[in-house]
Amino acid sequence: MKPEIKRENGATSIDVVLTLKPGFACRTVTALANECQKFLKDANLPDGKERKAYLLAQHKDEIYELRFTSCLELMAFGGEPGKKGIIKVEGEDAFAEKIALRLYSALTSEDAYNLDFYQFEPELRPKE
Repeated sequence: MKPEIKRENGATSIDVVLTLKPGFACRTVTALANECQKFLKDANLPDGKERKAYLLAQHKDEIYELRFTSCLELMAFGGEPGKKGIIKVEGEDAFAEKIALRLYSALTSEDAYNLDFYQFEPELRPKE
């Protein structure tokens, strides 16, 4: 089921409950960072401006803005199943929505070692 997508304050966001088992592993965060780096380079963007993607996560009483391009920040978060966060991508256009949905798809794929970025775009899934 497609999640609710919010557009406000120059960003596109999706609430997410992580289902990855066993959580964020080195391979998992590397795949997330590579996916973001591939799509968020300014050469690929419709407006030619670099954008950023974040996971807003709460720990105790503080909200942390974790860059999806930073393996270290994501590893520090842990990403255990059941943790809640907000995926935030700069921009309020279809491109930002596409990146947010890909990240949501990966974070809810259950298997941390085989992320599925194509849950909402099955026709783009690479052939095995």
